[in-house]
Amino acid sequence: GAYVRVHQGRAELAMGQVEAASRSAQGVLDAATTTYLKEQGLWLAADAAEAAEDWPTAFAVLTALGELPSTRPAQTWYRLGVVSRALGRVERARDAFGKVY
Repeated sequence: GAYVRVHQGRAELAMGQVEAASRSAQGVLDAATTTYLKEQGLWLAADAAEAAEDWPTAFAVLTALGELPSTRPAQTWYRLGVVSRALGRVERARDAFGKVY
């Protein structure tokens, strides 16, 4: 099921298999029936995108996380700030960092 895919993706990421982890994240998102599961899929997708230094994808995923009721809002905003800065989106980075508490 989808929860197994989350753990599979985490293992793939830990082994440096970034593309496989990204596919696992997409599988989780495709199967997500709860907000919590969607959040876990998005975190996995963000981690995989950052590991691949795919900043545009990381930005999109972290933006989506910022729109969900999250279990880790401060981490969402901090990481969105870091990725925004990497993309040269200074104003967006400032806004995101301003939401970290």
